[in-house]
Amino acid sequence: MIKDITIIRYFGKLLFSGTYKFGKKWNGYIYNSKGNLEFGLNDGDGSGKEYDFFNNITYEGNYKYGNRSGIGKEYNDGKMVYEGEFSGGDRHGKGREYNKLGQLIFEGEYKFGERYKGKIMEYYKEQLLFKADYSRERESDNLEVIKIIDSEECFNGNSKYYRCKK
Repeated sequence: MIKDITIIRYFGKLLFSGTYKFGKKWNGYIYNSKGNLEFGLNDGDGSGKEYDFFNNITYEGNYKYGNRSGIGKEYNDGKMVYEGEFSGGDRHGKGREYNKLGQLIFEGEYKFGERYKGKIMEYYKEQLLFKADYSRERESDNLEVIKIIDSEECFNGNSKYYRCKK
């Protein structure tokens, strides 16, 4: 079903003007919270930016069929928290995830929005505590730390740290 629609944001700011198809923005124009044109979609495809109510960027990248798809970056409070591949609106493919301090906390593969396989890093303040292989290849939802790669301190699996012997 195709519908022409205009969405008005809170305080009367225009957010989207165009066509919806299958419940997704399809053809039209997307505006930021200040009412400025950000990008246009053609048959649900394009590239551009998304903003939250406070005009903080939340996504910058490509779209396919109205969903985040291809290469993009996610932001939280205006700070980048993920850069990598998307499919169907989810993190899917190779990517890098960052904490609020901008430190790399995961690098590897995502499947359907979840970490799947790669390297995971844990920090205490600004110091790297450990870097480990991460795998979710089994059907279990449990994290499996395969081996500690480089660390002064280690993780024992119960969110507690202890001193490792070298």
